[in-house]
Amino acid sequence: MTPKGLFLPGYACTSQIWQMICGELDSISEPTWVDWPIHDTPGFHQVADFVHWLYASVEVDQYDFVVGHSLGGLAALQLVAMAEAIEPTVILIETFLTPPAPFFQNLLLDKAASEPEQFIPVMLSREKAHYSPVLGDRLREADMMEWVLTRKKTVHALYGDRGSGVPEKVVNELKWPERLSACVDVIVIPGACHFPMIENPSATLKGLRRILDL
Repeated sequence: MTPKGLFLPGYACTSQIWQMICGELDSISEPTWVDWPIHDTPGFHQVADFVHWLYASVEVDQYDFVVGHSLGGLAALQLVAMAEAIEPTVILIETFLTPPAPFFQNLLLDKAASEPEQFIPVMLSREKAHYSPVLGDRLREADMMEWVLTRKKTVHALYGDRGSGVPEKVVNELKWPERLSACVDVIVIPGACHFPMIENPSATLKGLRRILDL
């Protein structure tokens, strides 16, 4: 049976962020690409507001896995906690479960941007106008550790290496307590920052395939 996946974008992002991997994912799964309701998001002041909208819009129990980028990952953790029949696999992409260290501040590597990467700052600038001015601060201060610790299944998380070439450095910079690290399977994507699905789509796809065993 082909697995069904729900893909949630991040803050001030659209489903266009998946453009580099959507063709491959369409061939191995049944993905649903979500866009946040920009007519409502100015009134969404916390992650729970996105989750309530999702719960009213999708049937979470029909999905085998949920992939969330940044804010979308925080929403994914809360959404699957509301699932009744099954507990979908949760895959976080550049989602910070505790306030991120300065190491993670870059959105893109400091290099000549490819054509797909060039749309990112344009998208962020355009979409940000549709978001609550207080939401950004709340996301930076989010602590989702308990949402992970109470799950029965392992959470998977992908992070860009910021060009360091040292996966261990990425894990260390997360600064997670041991009990949180024990609950999260971390995959480091080389040559990427906050948008690994665009900066290094092949490595991102490899990570997703490993998690989903596809």
